Amino acid sequence: MLQQSAEPTLTIRSGALLLTLKLKDIIYCEKEHGLRTTRIVTTTQSYVVHKNLNTIKEQLTAMHFFNEFQSYALNLDHVITVDFNKGVISMDNHDHLTFSRGTIKKLRAYYQTQG
Repeated sequence: MLQQSAEPTLTIRSGALLLTLKLKDIIYCEKEHGLRTTRIVTTTQSYVVHKNLNTIKEQLTAMHFFNEFQSYALNLDHVITVDFNKGVISMDNHDHLTFSRGTIKKLRAYYQTQG
């Protein structure tokens, strides 16, 4: 019998793969441009799944996910720095994500409402 984890998880079926990831381990999800796939980057590895990013975002219910970007879902617990002038977000896995000024404003507004 499988034991249920008390931690929130994301479960995705993609082809023959059934993936269950702890939400706290997901660093970010990125829509693959021109493809109908999403790349999920975790603390241990990266997965490419045949799922629409918006479908995945619906399952990212933890309060630490920022889902307002069109092509990304970010786990704010893994954000190290945000350069609002350059539009660069540095994640704790050393990835640097670049956004337009208009897009990065959404994150600035979020942080301003969080106090």
